[in-house]
Amino acid sequence: MRIVSAKIGSFGSAKNMNSIEFCPEMNIVFGENESGKTTLMEFIRGTIFPVRKKTYPTNNAKTDAGEVLIEKKDGSLVKMKREDKTSFSDMDPSTYRSIYAMTPEDLRDSDIISSGDIKGRFLTIPGGKDLPNIIESISKEMNELANIERRSETKLIGKKLSELKQVSDRLSVSHDNEKYDALFRERLEIEKRMTVLRSEEKKYNDLKGILNIQTSQSENVRLLNELRSRADELSASSVIKEGDKEEYSRLKLIVDKREEVFSLAAKKEKDVMDELGNFDAESVIMNKVRIKELRENTRHMSELMSRRSYPNTVPSTLPVSQENHIKNKNIAGYILILLGVLFAIAAFVTGMYILFASIVLIPLGLFLILRKPDNKTKSTNDIGPHNNNDALRAVNEEIAFLERTLADVMLQLNIERSSFAVDVAFLSDLLEKSQEYRRTNIEKNDAERCVKDAKTDLGLFLSTFGGEERFLVLNKQRDERLTLEQRISGLEESISRSGYDPNVTIEEGTLGLMDVSTEISNSNKRLGEITSEMKAILNDVEREQLMDSRASLHSEISELAKRWGMLALAMNIVDSACDDLYSTVQPGVITVADRYIKMMTDGRYGLSIDPRNSDISVISGNEGKTEGQWSSGLGDQIKLSIKLAIAKELSEEQMPILLDDVLLTFDSKRKRGGCKALVDASKDTQIILFTCDKETKEFMIEEGCETVIDL
Repeated sequence: MRIVSAKIGSFGSAKNMNSIEFCPEMNIVFGENESGKTTLMEFIRGTIFPVRKKTYPTNNAKTDAGEVLIEKKDGSLVKMKREDKTSFSDMDPSTYRSIYAMTPEDLRDSDIISSGDIKGRFLTIPGGKDLPNIIESISKEMNELANIERRSETKLIGKKLSELKQVSDRLSVSHDNEKYDALFRERLEIEKRMTVLRSEEKKYNDLKGILNIQTSQSENVRLLNELRSRADELSASSVIKEGDKEEYSRLKLIVDKREEVFSLAAKKEKDVMDELGNFDAESVIMNKVRIKELRENTRHMSELMSRRSYPNTVPSTLPVSQENHIKNKNIAGYILILLGVLFAIAAFVTGMYILFASIVLIPLGLFLILRKPDNKTKSTNDIGPHNNNDALRAVNEEIAFLERTLADVMLQLNIERSSFAVDVAFLSDLLEKSQEYRRTNIEKNDAERCVKDAKTDLGLFLSTFGGEERFLVLNKQRDERLTLEQRISGLEESISRSGYDPNVTIEEGTLGLMDVSTEISNSNKRLGEITSEMKAILNDVEREQLMDSRASLHSEISELAKRWGMLALAMNIVDSACDDLYSTVQPGVITVADRYIKMMTDGRYGLSIDPRNSDISVISGNEGKTEGQWSSGLGDQIKLSIKLAIAKELSEEQMPILLDDVLLTFDSKRKRGGCKALVDASKDTQIILFTCDKETKEFMIEEGCETVIDL
């Protein structure tokens, strides 16, 4: 992030100060004393990180007003208002002021970098923060045990050696010391051997227990191996997953049901076909229209036959064909009138030439509607005696037309003629059966397609398994494998509970070689004999106590010497590791700070951290200096370098650094080096330096600082 601008409305003695804009890198705010530099810096850092305890300014704090415009790392802008008294982040304000907003006093405060979280996070390599304590603990314990340069009775080993000498001196007056000592040493050797023998006896008993378990579980293990072998043989059935059997049953049921529907449809079709006999249903249906017309004219044919037999008898109605003819003419007339009206309306849009079509169509339609039927279609009530021959001729023609139509249909269907009424009735029945056959044929074909679709779905499902026969085999194997797995699981659990370890194999003959019970029995017997002989040598309780004390001291001194040797070895390992590791690896912050201190000192000094020392060291050539050996000027340079490096790593937002005349006490050479380091650091983090020192200002400009704000 960076500070874009700051504007003071009211803060201390500053009132209505114009907005001051800052560049993203190095900025210098220059002004004489009392020009408002410190006021501006305190306003900025107090607005970004307000604190409860206000030390500056001391009056009119309740009327503070103003704002600081901040651009965050993601490019968004945040306006921090003084009167809101909210912090930019949850960083501890004291940490912020010591690292990011330093006065000369804050610069010299080294507590923030010499202890606590910051030192653990930034000034040690991972795992290195506890090394000083470890080294100190090892050294302390070694020193408590012994002084490597000279023997001292104040140390634990020296004290025990002194006690041993006193006990040995008191025992030296006895005449049986040599025998007693020999017995004592023999007892110690036997006791050491007994420790080994008891350990071996425990191993023997453990192995014997394992062998017993192996023997008791041998049948279960054999059966388990057989079951596992059979399960491996059935491993191909693992291609059948949970739900596959149910899916097969579902698809199979669909096929069976659809085949049943198909069978019923095929039987129904066959029954209708049997009723049709040898007649072709499609040929019959092709004559559907003529058969229906013949059926509709059956009654009319009867009337015509009657009129031909009795010419003076006429029907009261027209034939159906003539009635339909009149209706068709009326419908045509209405259609022509409608088209004429539409053309007349369109003439107003497209042009008058369409109007002529309208003029023709409308009268023609009216003519068709209003025209009276001709003499042939009039009722025979209007026919006079002079027209009987014409009427009879018309009747004969119509009878002949109907007979020809019927004869043509019968000929096409290869049916012998009978009478008109009988033949038409037969054709009507034949038409109904043909239509029924077509319906049943469609139903059968649909059912057949459904069967094919169902079989296709079933086939696709079974293709994964190599067909239906292979699926049924695999499914049966899967059931067997699942049963085997349950048995295997039960056997494994039973064998595991027994303590059986398949990785341990013991040959029964080896246990005989490990049996130490005889040696233990003989050793216990000899210990009893030694104890009796030692008691015979001892004349009083005091001597026995001295002998026991001497044995105990020998044992204690031996253990203390071993402990000191282990500590010495550990110290040597730690020293070697530190020499190898810290000669090539330094924490990231120390690496950056080392670069800054070299800039400030023109390469004379560098920084280093060694876990064997809790302090930061400055290196010049082969000589190292800790904090107590630094001059004040060198100390300020080192702390500034370290805090600049920490500022880059401490916050993800890379907050800007505010510095209030931190170079003022530097001599000219150190000041120029400090300016060079600050300009370099500002390439990554915005820095605003407040100063009243003209030399600092000039050095900054020479080092490349382009933003100078004069107050």
